[in-house]
Amino acid sequence: MLSFIGAALLLGESPTVQAVTGLGLIVAGILLVAGLVGHHERAPAVGVAYGLLTGALIAAYTLNDGYAVKVLLISPFVIDFTGNLFRMLVLAPRAWADRGELAREARVYRRPVIVVSVLGPLGYILVLFAMRMAPVSHVAPARELSTLVGAWFGSRLLRESSGPWRIAGAALIVAGVVSLALAS
Repeated sequence: MLSFIGAALLLGESPTVQAVTGLGLIVAGILLVAGLVGHHERAPAVGVAYGLLTGALIAAYTLNDGYAVKVLLISPFVIDFTGNLFRMLVLAPRAWADRGELAREARVYRRPVIVVSVLGPLGYILVLFAMRMAPVSHVAPARELSTLVGAWFGSRLLRESSGPWRIAGAALIVAGVVSLALAS
């Protein structure tokens, strides 16, 4: 929602009624999936606070990325490369200090490391290309489909309840993304 509002205010995007409706459906779906409404247990306040802070930071870098690819016309490949280079420089001293453990983990987790090192940047680059072609106010909320992935893993791996409120929330998120995709 913050990215949607920021794109209108900072990037001059004009949201349509259908896009605002799509955003509303996504936000309502996230509230249901997260258990913030419609659930008999209350979410811990500290978890909600961290979630809001995370959302604000994601909105900030999403708007920054949108500005970079739309206005400054920086290649998504350059943005991804620069971010990865920065992370490598920041993390290298710690990895070097514990290179024995790093080598062991690289052997043990070889396949997941390869999958994440390919799919992570690929997904990010595709989002950057999507932001170049479509309004940021449409692309950013559509990324919330990842909430469904998190909810699925929560129910399968952590054995969290996946009651009717989560199913309804998932349906609202999907309906909201479809609404954004069809908004002109």
